Amino acid sequence: MKALLAPVIVKQLDVNETMPFFYFERISQDVNQLPIEILQSYFRGDKYCYSISLYRD
Repeated sequence: MKALLAPVIVKQLDVNETMPFFYFERISQDVNQLPIEILQSYFRGDKYCYSISLYRD
């Protein structure tokens, strides 16, 4: 995940061109480790909160 300015997304959502977005990319693989799906998502920085919890075993 990374924060970035996304001019194309700004136009599609009709928001201010300086609005930052979170960009998230995920690649899903099959049992043979071959890619079967690529997911690219953009989330508005003013509408989304990202949280992660890490645990040590």
